[in-house]
Order: sequence, then C-alpha cells, then structure tokens
Amino acid sequence: MRRYLIISTLCSLILLVAACGSPSGSRKRVYTIGAFQMVPDPAVDAVRDAFVQALADAEYKEGENVRFDFQNAQGEVSNTQPIAQKFVTDKVDMIFAIGTAPLQAVVQAAPATMPVVFAFVSDPWGAGAGTSLTEHLPNVVGILNTSPLDAEVALIKQILPDARRVGLIYNADEPNSRYEAALLKEAAAKEGLEVVEQTVADPAEVLHAAQVLAGQGIQAFAKVGDYATLSAFQDIVRVGKEMGIPVFSITPEEIQRGALATVGWDYFEEGYVAGRLAVRVIKGESPTDIAFQLPEKKLLSVNLKAAQAYGVTVPAAVVAQADEVVR
Repeated sequence: MRRYLIISTLCSLILLVAACGSPSGSRKRVYTIGAFQMVPDPAVDAVRDAFVQALADAEYKEGENVRFDFQNAQGEVSNTQPIAQKFVTDKVDMIFAIGTAPLQAVVQAAPATMPVVFAFVSDPWGAGAGTSLTEHLPNVVGILNTSPLDAEVALIKQILPDARRVGLIYNADEPNSRYEAALLKEAAAKEGLEVVEQTVADPAEVLHAAQVLAGQGIQAFAKVGDYATLSAFQDIVRVGKEMGIPVFSITPEEIQRGALATVGWDYFEEGYVAGRLAVRVIKGESPTDIAFQLPEKKLLSVNLKAAQAYGVTVPAAVVAQADEVVR
C-alpha cells in the first residue's frame, strides 16, 4: 500500500509539472483584449484583422492564450463611451481602439495602468492621447493614419489639370474629420484649388450634400477620413456618375466601390504594425518608452471602368504608377 501511495504521488507531481509547463496547460495565462471600431467597413475590418494576424504570428492566438472581445459602435459616437467603460469594468488586459472617436472614449475611461493600442486614428492629439510622437500618455501607443491629403490633391491635379473647385462632405462633429478637412484645404490652396464644403450630421445626409455640391460648379469630389462618408460613399459615387463629377478618395478599398482614383495608406499594414506594438507591450515593454508610429506604405489605385462612367481619361503616367488598376 505504501509503495502504491508513493507511485501515485509521483505520478500526480509529474502531471502537475507537465500541466504548468505545457502550452496547453490549464494554468496558462490568457490575455484579454477589448477591441472596438466605429463602423463596420472593409477598410476598418482590414485593420482589425491584421492586428489579430500580427498577434497570431507572434504565437498569441485566439482560443489558446488570447481572448478578444470585439465591439462595434455602429457609427454612433454615443456608443463609444459605454463600450470603453465596459472594457474597464471587465478589467481587460489591453484595449485596441480602431478610430479617433474610439480612442477618445478609451482615453477618457481607461486607468493609466491599462495599456491602450490604437490604429486608424488621424488625430490622436485631438483625442487626448498626447502632444507628439514621443510625448504621450504613459499607457497609450499606436500608429497614426492621418490621410495623405497632399497626395490626394496632387492626384486630382494630375488627372484633372484644369480643375479649380472640389467638393468636400464631412461630419463636423467628428474631431478627425475637422482635422483632416483643415489639412485638405491647406493642401488644396497650395495647388490653386478651392474647397467647397458641405457638412453633415450622419450618413443619411450625404446624398443631399453631394447633390448640393454638384450644383455649385465643382469639378471633383475629394474625401477626408470621415465616418459619415465612409458609410455613405456610394451616395457620393451615385451623384458623381450622374453629373459627370469624378470622385477621389484616400481609402484604397473604395476603388472597388466606384472611386475614380484613390491614394491612401495600406490599412492591413497599419493594423499589422499595431499588432506588433501590442505584442511588445504584452511581452513587458512599457508603452511610455514606445513612440507613436507613422505609416509607410501608400497605395495608388485607379478605376478605368469608373473613368468611363465619369467621362474622364486617366493619363497613362498615372496608370503606370498605380499599385492597382481596375479595368
């Protein structure tokens, strides 16, 4: 009997050690990440999916050692604060904020001990996350995606050299939209372009705003980072094709939705960079010591099928430079 007890005890110890040391052991640490975005959209989804992929590539996988709590504000700014507070109440290990409004809500709700990673954010300064790439809240890190609006303006002039007025629709209640609208006007002024604007309160007003602009002698629609026009982009395209006014965008994914040409950041790359930042924090690096990152890869896309609908000829030089050409 004594021999049996000794053998039984040794077996139990061996199993215990194996469980503790095994990646699939019951005592394995599961890292919880609360992630939320402003709207359901292919561009935003690409950022989210790339973030998850970056963690998986670093051996942090859903269902094994990471659990994600995905939330969506469905385009309503009023939903961002309750979602942020939910993550705080649930005591998640990290929050991934996808968008300026989500980041602003998280910054207001999260304690300084809760790590925050952001992406798809054009104005982290307006969101209260910091004042420069290196001077920021001690628990916040991420990658900016302020749209390359100077490149958008240059693209408009390349394709429409005689253009003098461009139309812009955006939600003035969104801090990211106001920020980028000001940058677009500044870039346009340098190229001799006047920006004629219509502000909206939500996606439902975008169609009417596009119709109003079409009647004001614009030669093109320009776009900034804005959730209202992201959700209702097809309404701008509809008016543009009806009136022969080409639509330009800073969202690469919108080339498949009728834009004539787009120049913008690679959103999958952006989300992947954010995921790598999250891995660094999970492994123990302090966000305080990590500078905000800047995107590097711009994508130029041209839609020749849309060009026919708009009655525009895209210069061969632009087509040759494009990363993607829809024919």
